[in-house]
Amino acid sequence: MDVATNTITVKVALSKINALIPPSHSPIVEGSWLAGLRGSAGAIGAGPRDNTRGGRFNFLVNFGGITGVEPGGPPAILSLTASPNPSRRATTLFYSMPSAGQARLAIYDVRGRLVSILRSGRFDAGPSRLLWDGRTAAGDRATEGVYFAALETAGGERMVSRFVRLR
Repeated sequence: MDVATNTITVKVALSKINALIPPSHSPIVEGSWLAGLRGSAGAIGAGPRDNTRGGRFNFLVNFGGITGVEPGGPPAILSLTASPNPSRRATTLFYSMPSAGQARLAIYDVRGRLVSILRSGRFDAGPSRLLWDGRTAAGDRATEGVYFAALETAGGERMVSRFVRLR
């Protein structure tokens, strides 16, 4: 704990976290976004305990240390996460490009139909974020349900993140 900067640094072996991930999901690697972290903390014995309830914050897995989240070198992989999930209002899409280049970030419904293209063109390398206001390409409010954000590069790489929109 660093009381001067109000930060807590937690170090956990990725092998321990990845052992808990279902086989159908990608493992956590450098460049992954961790969305809505929840858990519990406590002292040994009868000391204080607390459950982290937030689930509102997202963290970029970066092996560069505390300052690694700031610009200073892009992650080595393509990544995409939506938060909050589920959401009643806007959804923030956290993404990272391994290198600058042409790409497209779009929203699809559960049937695979294009709902809206949020951004298309040249993307910078490294982590970034974009807000989806929950509207379709026609400007209508999207209905509640399951949606998919897809980040596709000109080189054929594709990353998809599933999220739920509530009314």
